[in-house]
Amino acid sequence: MSGNILFSDLFRIESLDAGKYDRVARIEAQSTTNPDLQLTLDINTELYRVQKGETLTVAVASSLGDANSSRSWRPPRAGEVSLADDYEYVMHGKVYKFTESDKEDKDRLALYASFGGLLLSLEGNYRHLAPLKQEEIYLLIRR
Repeated sequence: MSGNILFSDLFRIESLDAGKYDRVARIEAQSTTNPDLQLTLDINTELYRVQKGETLTVAVASSLGDANSSRSWRPPRAGEVSLADDYEYVMHGKVYKFTESDKEDKDRLALYASFGGLLLSLEGNYRHLAPLKQEEIYLLIRR
């Protein structure tokens, strides 16, 4: 099932902004392994509480099932294994934009995705983000 994972990294939460919504916070995080990767993500804090300074494993996958599964977002049947079993917080969404994020550094990209209104921005070197050029993705998070 690891063949479905397009991206995975460890991020340390640098800031947490509760903003104007009761159950949503925007986190800004920096990769602990690739200093050029930055993550901005809206997260439902009622479902998954996070704190500044906390380190999270963030993965992006093309599917939650194995290559033979066509069930996509539906819950697994009895006995089926899902990639979501290994994570605490999972969202399904769509990549809606890729941009060059810095005119001086042509190798830097920004990816934007929406998960039912919760937004993701992931910026970094194109080598890390190029596999994410898919329309539908799953975002998986664990501590």
